[in-house]
Amino acid sequence: MTSLYSPHEIVKYGNRKLYLSFPNCKIHTGEICTVECQNCNVEVCIKCLSREHNGHRIIEIHNVVEEKKRTVDKDTVYLIETIIPKFEKADSEIVSKLAALNARCDELEKSVKERGKDWHRLIEDMVEKNNRDISEMRESGIRTIKEYQKEIKKVLKSLHEITLQNKKISQSFNVSDITKYECDIQKYLKIPLKIELELPTFVFKDIDKDKLDQIFGELRKAKIQTELIHRPDSDKLLDKAYETGTFPTGIIPLHKLACLSAEEVWITGQNKTITRFNKHGFATAMVTSTCSDYPSDISISKDGHLLYIDAGNHVVNDLHQTTARITAPQGWSPSGLFSTKSGDLLVSMCTFDEERYKIVRYEGKIITQEIEKDEQGSPLFKGGHKMLFVTENINGDICASDCNANLVTVVNKKGTLRYRYKGQETMKDKFRPANIVTDSAGRVLVKDTGNKCLHVLDQECRFLRNLDFYGAMSVDTLGQLWVGEFKTGIVKIIRYAEKL
Repeated sequence: MTSLYSPHEIVKYGNRKLYLSFPNCKIHTGEICTVECQNCNVEVCIKCLSREHNGHRIIEIHNVVEEKKRTVDKDTVYLIETIIPKFEKADSEIVSKLAALNARCDELEKSVKERGKDWHRLIEDMVEKNNRDISEMRESGIRTIKEYQKEIKKVLKSLHEITLQNKKISQSFNVSDITKYECDIQKYLKIPLKIELELPTFVFKDIDKDKLDQIFGELRKAKIQTELIHRPDSDKLLDKAYETGTFPTGIIPLHKLACLSAEEVWITGQNKTITRFNKHGFATAMVTSTCSDYPSDISISKDGHLLYIDAGNHVVNDLHQTTARITAPQGWSPSGLFSTKSGDLLVSMCTFDEERYKIVRYEGKIITQEIEKDEQGSPLFKGGHKMLFVTENINGDICASDCNANLVTVVNKKGTLRYRYKGQETMKDKFRPANIVTDSAGRVLVKDTGNKCLHVLDQECRFLRNLDFYGAMSVDTLGQLWVGEFKTGIVKIIRYAEKL
């Protein structure tokens, strides 16, 4: 490669002679740049001075070199006397710190091993305790189920005997036998014919050094439930629903409500405050949520705690806990909330872009179920900016009010699609579902914002009737429906069935 510099002259720098090589001009062939244009900060030749850089401030390059040389010498002294010693000291300190780190780690490894031995002993004791509990649970569950089976066989034997006797009476010509015949069939309709067995599970807990039981986990016992035959003539809807109470809250607009009992209800408007009212309209408690605007949904846990969704922070909070009860998975935000009879939480969620929705079941803080697609892999719920409401029915069905699709979607315990309800064609306006609740008879009640009424459906999503009430909903422990009106803030307590 040809050098851009050519020997030109020798200059003195202190007691030294410097042999300088000046650069060749890039514009004028054969010319050497001996000066620097201060205006343009470039090296130029004599011809450049009379043309492109005419009138610019000029300095000779050898003067620039002398100044730069002095700077180089000064920097070199500073590096040798100040900077390098500091780095050498830092290097020495790093060596000693590495030695200290290795020594401490050796010490900690020894301590951790000793600590581990103590923990192993505790864990072995805990494993033995839980295995004993599991054995007892197995024996108790088997005993309960077999006792139930024994009763069923006993009733079945009696029914066969009655049937055989009835056949004899039917073929008999003895007037006395026929006229004396009596059989109370109705009593057999009250006998439980179905037993639900929810297998025991073991749920690992977050580590808390103050509570050994929670460190190791919590054994959840088997759940055995029986279900009575539902008689067609029970729990009939009233011909006309009526109010058993009403009171103003002053919360306008009224956003959500959740019954704590037949006497009290938690209510939230479109602000951070959540207020508890009794059925006479007196505020008995008031709390401030962590939400930046207002809770997107509220619910009451199995143990009576108020739960609310802070969508901005993507969490579900418990009023009785200082930390979030649930944090949504990365990329998802909670919107709807329901606490089930077993104590699990059903949380509807959407992605940040609102393209996907799903329902997530939490057992404690652990996700045990995610419901998003049907058996063909298609989405069960439609994307959009509106909310997905969720509740659970008495048979374990999960009922969702899909506001984006204008549908009520029902799946079974396993998440398999059962029914979809799209409203009644006889309605004046389009069906636009919102809040959704269920009652102790398995009926589903849905708020219709399009027609400003409530749809009452049976357990198979068949339409039963409308109720001329409209607002946020919750069913109390006596089966009464509490309806909070959005625009007025008035709460009405409604009786709509004979018996619940």
